[in-house]
Parts: sequence; structure tokens; C-alpha cells
Amino acid sequence: KNIKTLRGVAKEDLHIGKLVSNPATIDSRTILDIQREHFEKQLDQAHLEGRRHVVFIHGIGSGQLKKLIHHHLNETPWVEGYALADPVEYGNGATMVTLEQ
Repeated sequence: KNIKTLRGVAKEDLHIGKLVSNPATIDSRTILDIQREHFEKQLDQAHLEGRRHVVFIHGIGSGQLKKLIHHHLNETPWVEGYALADPVEYGNGATMVTLEQ
């Protein structure tokens, strides 16, 4: 139930500071695992809720999280498509996902 809705589009921020209380104490591999698990859980939740669109804010960083997300989206049969989200609205580090209805 963490997905926030902005003008009808679900929005989920995957920045580690939004997911855990003290990210400075966590190694980078564990951070990526936490972000991946949260992404997968929220993608499934959006699908179960019958949402059409969800934006995942992954940031720019090294690009590992974006690559991981895009790979997972390619492997998910009920994902109709995805693209980088509008940079004016979401910045340069977000992906808009379209789910099958």
C-alpha cells in the first residue's frame, strides 16, 4: 500500500533513503537487493490493483537499478511496455510502466 498516486498514475520512489531508516549502514549489494525486492512487490501490487500505469523512480546513479528493473519488466508477461518517464515531471531517473488490463 506504499504506492502513491499522482494524477491517476501510481508513483513509487525506490531511493534507498525512502525504504530504510539508516541506509549508511548497508552495503551496496544489500541496498540493490532491498530496492529490487521493493520494486517487484510494488509492481505485483499495481497489477493486482488493476492499475494501468506506474512510475518507478530509480534515480540515475550507476544505472544498475534501472538495468535490473528494465530486465525484470522484459520478463514480466503482463507488462505491456515501459519507457523513461517524462523528465519534466519526474526528473531523469524514472521509468513509466504500462500494465495490461
